[in-house]
Amino acid sequence: MLFKAGKRHILLSALAIITVAVTFGLAGCVTVTPTGTPDNSVGTGNTPAPSQGAKVASISGVKLGGDTGIFSKVAVNATLDNDSSLVSFSSRGNGVKGMSDTWNGVLGMASTTGTGVAGGSDSGMGMYGTSKSGTGVKGESNSGDGVIGKSASGHGVYGESHTQNGVGVYGKGDTVAILGEGSACAVRGNSEGVGVRGHSTTGIGIQGDSDTGQAGFFNGKVHINGTLTKSSGTFKIDHPQDPENKYLSHSFVECPDMKNVYDGTILLDDNGEATVNLPSYFEALNRDFRYQLTCIGGYAPVYVASEIKDNQFKITGGKAGLKISWQVTGIRQDPWANAHPVIVEEEKLASEKGLYLNPVEWGQPKEKGIYQLTKP
Repeated sequence: MLFKAGKRHILLSALAIITVAVTFGLAGCVTVTPTGTPDNSVGTGNTPAPSQGAKVASISGVKLGGDTGIFSKVAVNATLDNDSSLVSFSSRGNGVKGMSDTWNGVLGMASTTGTGVAGGSDSGMGMYGTSKSGTGVKGESNSGDGVIGKSASGHGVYGESHTQNGVGVYGKGDTVAILGEGSACAVRGNSEGVGVRGHSTTGIGIQGDSDTGQAGFFNGKVHINGTLTKSSGTFKIDHPQDPENKYLSHSFVECPDMKNVYDGTILLDDNGEATVNLPSYFEALNRDFRYQLTCIGGYAPVYVASEIKDNQFKITGGKAGLKISWQVTGIRQDPWANAHPVIVEEEKLASEKGLYLNPVEWGQPKEKGIYQLTKP
């Protein structure tokens, strides 16, 4: 009985102090109106039952109308409603709004296996974060997931950026920075700057995996500032003769060198000669030239009279008006190519030995693949 009476006295005294503070016009004070008689009944054993909180009636003298406000219930040595120690509800505005000039607007922490902050919505946004200069929403975890987003019909996680160097969604992790799973699109980014950015010091910046669909799909220009490796490569287009029903694919031309190919046709002059002019950057870009000459409409012992110099070469040995098909190749010698030559044969890393890039094609189980999608 002493415990119950003491607790009731403390709660009512606190409410009275807050009300007096607002009456004297103290900025930022809150007038509270008890929602009913505080329920301080004792629970099972010696554990007090949760007490009913209060409804905010006004803030700094400004009356809050309608259903807007905070309806809270505070648990005392027990859990209220089996899952919440604080419940906040608003039919029109924000259920909970936190603001801070220098620190956390809202801070949620879970001591063991729970969730620090959870947001849910039937049709709107489960959680929304905004910042003028800092971080709108940040999630961190030492062993679990920093941020998990799930949606039955909308976006699990949605990020926007409207600056040139902004990032819609940014993830950083020792194993997986951002993991998205979905039947349609796992991760999608839309931004004036960078839609989705992945970075890894030793692993994989962005990894996509799909059993039957597309591991990655880009509708627009794609730039790779580095080396592109692949098991095969083709172009794939709507079939020119039946674009509504068929596709047409061709394989890339591949070789051990970073080789560029130039070709064309030219007519021999009255002396049975011709000078082929190449692009102005040809010699700056290429080295180790190779030549192919083919006569069209006749035969003649044509040959390269003088090799490439000042971005041109000379053909001779034919007769006037003969059409010659020519082809020249060169190997790239720009700074990037010189610094990153093609390594034709190389040993696998110790961690990769015994594994395959394409395990199924080698008659091995999928689990023996090197780049298996890492899931937490």
